[in-house]
Amino acid sequence: MQTNPDTAARKRNAILAIVIGILLLLLFLRLSCRPEAEELPEHEPPTEALLIPDQVPERFHVAKPEEIVEFCRSQIAPANYAGVARGAYGTLWAGSGNAIDRLLLMGAVLESRGHDVRVLPGDEPQLWYEDEGWKAVHLQAESPVTATDEPAEEAVNLAEVINTVGDQVHRIGFAFELIDENYRGRVQPPPLVKELDEPLPLATLSYMPVVVRVAGEIPTPKEGEAPLLDSASYELRVGNEVILKSGSLVGLERVLLRIDWHHGETTRSYRRELYHTANAKPEIPGHPYPVVGDRYVVAIGSGPLAPDVLKTREQMFELDRYTPLKDESERSLLLLATRYMQEGDKVTGDLVK
Repeated sequence: MQTNPDTAARKRNAILAIVIGILLLLLFLRLSCRPEAEELPEHEPPTEALLIPDQVPERFHVAKPEEIVEFCRSQIAPANYAGVARGAYGTLWAGSGNAIDRLLLMGAVLESRGHDVRVLPGDEPQLWYEDEGWKAVHLQAESPVTATDEPAEEAVNLAEVINTVGDQVHRIGFAFELIDENYRGRVQPPPLVKELDEPLPLATLSYMPVVVRVAGEIPTPKEGEAPLLDSASYELRVGNEVILKSGSLVGLERVLLRIDWHHGETTRSYRRELYHTANAKPEIPGHPYPVVGDRYVVAIGSGPLAPDVLKTREQMFELDRYTPLKDESERSLLLLATRYMQEGDKVTGDLVK
């Protein structure tokens, strides 16, 4: 039986929307290695334009604003999901996006060419850009660009869109759950939770490196003894910024990383055990204690990834203007995660054909 292409596309969009609701592709990888970061030598800038919003004009030969608008209208396919999820990077990497995410990509490319941009979010979002007067963009109309006196009064700068749409932004929160199972009494106390004050936009985390690593000193224990964790802790870093710390691990039996996905009134939580002292028993697999040099990466996808994303991410790790990452082990894990997500996208695509 043949499948109608439109039906297959709708099925694929529906599956992608469901996947967004479960963090899409969440890959958690761990590597134990030397505590000192192994820095790579500086690289020459790439000679080929990357799959990055500010390099779209060079890569796709769309220098004029009308050409940029037409590229985002005709080459970036519509996708059916709610809210701001992919942003400029995720939409470009997926080759598709809903109306607001396509406009965010369009606006980012236009801004990179020096054009002032305004966006009005909503059920039918709109975009204006300045080029010898203001121009209004129409995603669906036959005429993509029309001259206008000025943007709508409620329109905002590109950087303000995330705050304007509020809980319609897909966001990710992180927390360390610290559990002391050596409690006294009949009722176990709840875990101590160290969490972010505000969750971060999924659109940002889909391209920024997210790394968890052990910080502090852990003296090598004698055989058969547990390590001393007085000065040890976990820290979570997005890019080069440490945004969350667990605090001291002394006296703790188990530590979990919790990842929360928020959209509208919906929240879903996922947990990954970092260590549990019960795993010291030979018959129980797992990490019994933290080890200096442990690294974990959290790879979060906001949609499918084009083949060139792997090469682009590798170059982004090498360039200071994007997402520099000097630690070779962390780069390897994140690239492995990217490749794994691409393979998952292929399987998903095959299932809906």
